[in-house]
Amino acid sequence: MYFINVKGILSSKNGENQIGIYPGHAAVEYFVKDPVEYKTEKGTICIPYGKVDTDLIYRIAKWCMDTGNHA
Repeated sequence: MYFINVKGILSSKNGENQIGIYPGHAAVEYFVKDPVEYKTEKGTICIPYGKVDTDLIYRIAKWCMDTGNHA
């Protein structure tokens, strides 16, 4: 989990074949227009290992922090 001022901004969990990022439903809807091939559902973005886009993760975390929309 990434923390800013002791507030959880973005949760993640490593799976067997992917990393799950849990930014919340509003963030998934906002970033779904990004041309990504990640599976999304119910506020979750599943990123297969080898296709991790750190810039996208940074932008999602920053958006969550700036807007206050986070899980």
